Amino acid sequence: MNKISSISSKSNLWKKGGGILVTLIPLVIIEIAAWAWIRIPNPPPILLLAIVLSVFIGGLR
Repeated sequence: MNKISSISSKSNLWKKGGGILVTLIPLVIIEIAAWAWIRIPNPPPILLLAIVLSVFIGGLR
């Protein structure tokens, strides 16, 4: 496998699973913060931003 196909393969893998990770990581961080008694005043805008970013990363399929 040459270097170009390896980079392309990693890019396709990121496009397929990256959006899910970008959405789930902030959700997990917010839940851990809530469990640790750290109050986040307004978590929905953070989650909305994560969802918009994941859509931007995923692109149109």
